[in-house]
Amino acid sequence: MWPWEHLAFGYLCYSLGGRAVGRRDRPTDREAYALVVATQFPDLVDKPLAWTFDILPSGISLAHSLAFAVPFCLLAAALARRRGVPGVDAAVAVGYGSHLAGDGLYPFLTGGEIATSFLFWPFGARPPIEETAFLVEVSRLFASFRAFLVTPRGQAYLVVEGAVLALTLVLWTRDGWPGSGLLNAPWELVKRVRS
Repeated sequence: MWPWEHLAFGYLCYSLGGRAVGRRDRPTDREAYALVVATQFPDLVDKPLAWTFDILPSGISLAHSLAFAVPFCLLAAALARRRGVPGVDAAVAVGYGSHLAGDGLYPFLTGGEIATSFLFWPFGARPPIEETAFLVEVSRLFASFRAFLVTPRGQAYLVVEGAVLALTLVLWTRDGWPGSGLLNAPWELVKRVRS
């Protein structure tokens, strides 16, 4: 999945999941920030370590495995509780879990099968070694995605993705734009530097 897809899917899971379990409050800014980081975290770890530094065999290995994800989420929960920030633990767990679920479903949605072997790295089947530079791999993935989008299945996928992104935007707006201060942060920094 692409970063914006992970973020939208994670936000839908968190916001709708909160409603399903009876939480009446909208997600807080802190929860939204934690969700943003957690939905991107596995790729921020694995992709550079595999594609830039050749430390990992694949862009979906270490941080995409349950052997890493579960302890990471438990540690995040313990830290959130210790610091007295309720909801952040759930945001990390849902964001991280939605990333892994999305990466498992993505091959199925684009014409293949559901993928689960990466969840058991390094104990299960080994992913193929990806020996390539970061930008080369991103370019290859983007070209492959672009070619997929011109197929009938790709066009259907694009319609569904557009609907999911629109639903996420509506839900985020209805929730009061939690975390939107993060969008203003770069501009505030520029203002401070100029003054």
